[in-house]
Amino acid sequence: MKKLFLIVALAAVTLSARAQMFTADQSTQDITVNYGFTFPLTKEAAEQQARQYVSLNYTANFWRSMAFKVGLQAQESKNYSAIAGLPVGIAYRPGVRSWDESIGRGVENAVANGLFEGINGQTEMMTDNLLWDLALIFFRRTEFYAGVTPGYCFGPYSPDSLMEEGSRFWLTGDLGVVFSIPIWHLTLNVPLAYHYSFFHNENDLVDRLHWHYFSVGIGLGWLF
Repeated sequence: MKKLFLIVALAAVTLSARAQMFTADQSTQDITVNYGFTFPLTKEAAEQQARQYVSLNYTANFWRSMAFKVGLQAQESKNYSAIAGLPVGIAYRPGVRSWDESIGRGVENAVANGLFEGINGQTEMMTDNLLWDLALIFFRRTEFYAGVTPGYCFGPYSPDSLMEEGSRFWLTGDLGVVFSIPIWHLTLNVPLAYHYSFFHNENDLVDRLHWHYFSVGIGLGWLF
């Protein structure tokens, strides 16, 4: 019994030490959950309600800093009840910046922006931009990605639209970046992305088809 207890204790100590030694730059895989908004990039976009979305994504490195991405996504739609998609893509993850490098960049940007705004008399923006530059110090992990999101539009077609219903199949080309604050195994993420719609399933109040979309969100991730 004593030997068994000793083995269990040693295993617990070993696992605890390994957990404490984990750093974000050791991660080769992660799972993230995001919530955000998608809206069309048109002159009328500001007058329209942004559509909510939720997504679950898995990313894994397959060669150095290159990784593949797969996921599940659901979002609101103006012309349908909802849109479900399966995003897939390729990502480039250059790694986690050290605190020294991140602080150096943040201070450098803050000084440069402060001098530029002071010279141009934009003093009212200096405080906000200074806080933003300093906040970016904590976003030490960045991911760039490109991919596609095939999907399907569910529910009845909106009776408010004067256009005939097109294809219910949804397909976008996606280009995005994810800024992350790594905290041990956890990350706080801010995903930003541009999306091009190939099937043009949605239209606005003046029945103008949408090709271009933008999305912004916030999420949590688990690194391993």
